Amino acid sequence: MLGFFARFYFFIVLMLASAGAFAANPFELIGQATSLLRQAGGDNVPVFDNQQPANGNMPANAALIEPFGLRPYLRSTAQRPYYNPMDSVRVPISLPRGTPEGWVAPYNVPMEGKVHVLQYVHRSDDSPMLVDQHYAGLLAQQGFELVFACDEACHAGINAPSAWKAVLDPNSRLNGLYFPDRAVFKTYYRNNAMVIVGVGKWGNDKYSSLIYTVEGRVLDTQALTMVKAAQSTPSPAQFRDQAPVASATAGFPAAQPAFPLAAPMPPTQPAQPAQQAAAKNVKTINDSQAASNIATVHPGDLPTRLATSKGLVIVLFSSLDLKCTFCLPANPRFDDFATRHASSASFMRTTWEPWLGFERDVVASTYGIRGLPAFLAFRDGRLIGRVDGNSSIEKLERALLR
Repeated sequence: MLGFFARFYFFIVLMLASAGAFAANPFELIGQATSLLRQAGGDNVPVFDNQQPANGNMPANAALIEPFGLRPYLRSTAQRPYYNPMDSVRVPISLPRGTPEGWVAPYNVPMEGKVHVLQYVHRSDDSPMLVDQHYAGLLAQQGFELVFACDEACHAGINAPSAWKAVLDPNSRLNGLYFPDRAVFKTYYRNNAMVIVGVGKWGNDKYSSLIYTVEGRVLDTQALTMVKAAQSTPSPAQFRDQAPVASATAGFPAAQPAFPLAAPMPPTQPAQPAQQAAAKNVKTINDSQAASNIATVHPGDLPTRLATSKGLVIVLFSSLDLKCTFCLPANPRFDDFATRHASSASFMRTTWEPWLGFERDVVASTYGIRGLPAFLAFRDGRLIGRVDGNSSIEKLERALLR
């Protein structure tokens, strides 16, 4: 249908030109042709003019397009959106790394198709975790699966806003002012479509979110198969530079990683899948009464509990599964820690049984949990400190009691 209108446009422009209209501005010719067509065809005739380029920022007051039904979080303020109906991009599925040539994501998925970018500013009394969960729920309803997640701790040592803007916007078409800082970035995938959601700090007391969507076709599935291969290895210790993957890549053929995977973490780090032997002669949480001031919270309820919490809250992410060898001593140690500092903070414990269930849990990925146990500290719902792995009470005190 569009081809018919294009040919008709050409015919009308020629007719106008033959009447001596070449002296006019070319866009005026197109405008005249458009007027004639709209008189004949109604409001459904496509309009071509020089006012709004297809591959540029749309006016701030333009009707907001919500790709994949990703409606804004309540009370958010939309910034100027970006839209390109046909673009060629590389969607990162790993943490950007600095190179002599600039920021590069070691794993990325080349795609071409429609690109929408939405940016929002959120109020200071909103919860970035709930904003993140808002989009995670909408994407799950649309059949998307999580393939990569990176939280504030994952970004340690890099300028996250600059890094993500460099890999998402190599042609500098987006407003870098609204890229979130100290953020959680997640990449979602479904057949021939990908979405990146970033939520984090903006300014001194507010938050911002970035919604980057691509719908078209995947040009090369190699990166996705590499991520799947990385997940299938005995240790997921490579999660910083090689993305954790959900079952979104299950349909791709097996492939070998392009470079060696990281070695398993040493015993001082969180338990990993290869470490399956049950510990011997280790005091477990079942050997004594758990501290009475520790609230046991289901993982699915944790974001809401933390978002509404006041003051200092320290959370242990762990398991009661005997196969989680580093969880066994961490559980009673957390009891001792909570008892010793009962007047200084509130304490929560969330667990997965079997312990490997945390790997595919969106709540675990939200908080950047790459192994168990992990100790996280929150003040008024905001993450302020963490200790990954089985640690001494003294180390927990230094890192979490702020």
